[in-house]
Amino acid sequence: QQRLTQTTETFLQEKLGTRVEIGAVRVRFPTTVSMEGFLLEDQQGDTLAQVGNLVVTLGMWKLLNQTVELQDIALENARVFVHTKDSLSNYDFVLRAFASDSPPTAPADTTASSWKLQLDAAVLQLKQVDFRLIDEDAESTTRATIGTAKTTIAKADLDNLYFELDGFALSDSRIEMIQLKKSADSDKPDPAFGLLVKNGNIRQTQFLYSTTEQSV
Repeated sequence: QQRLTQTTETFLQEKLGTRVEIGAVRVRFPTTVSMEGFLLEDQQGDTLAQVGNLVVTLGMWKLLNQTVELQDIALENARVFVHTKDSLSNYDFVLRAFASDSPPTAPADTTASSWKLQLDAAVLQLKQVDFRLIDEDAESTTRATIGTAKTTIAKADLDNLYFELDGFALSDSRIEMIQLKKSADSDKPDPAFGLLVKNGNIRQTQFLYSTTEQSV
């Protein structure tokens, strides 16, 4: 499947206009897709995402109903760095590149059904994953260094941003959320987000939450 790897790498490089490297893409029909040695740089030449190994298992029959059902997601040896300044993020170019696929002058097809993403009952496994989010506008930094994590996404309501996790296990990790800018008083409600964790098991993990008002 070397040709598939080269084709995917070339497509992404031309589409995004930045450096993209893919070690291997493998498809085990009909349900499993894996990727190794993935590297994506932002427009400044800095690393945006680096993945050692990603394996995704899909629900084949749901594809017939235009639904992408993710049953298993395994991510290993990965780094993601997100940076925001002046309301611009280092991943915005990715969104713009793929949003341009739809011609603005094309008439809307009201009879066509859109594809859906389904995460309910998906098993998520993480190993050696490092995530960093630096927001200069909000003067905040979030970093999650995950040793190992495993959970079942019992429910995922993407429209209302509500998630339920069952059998959540986390170990050998460190999670930091640091806010240096004082929260401004506002009458506007915070964006809706809900997370319910059942049967959690956390071992050898450190949490740090710090703001100008408090630190935990």
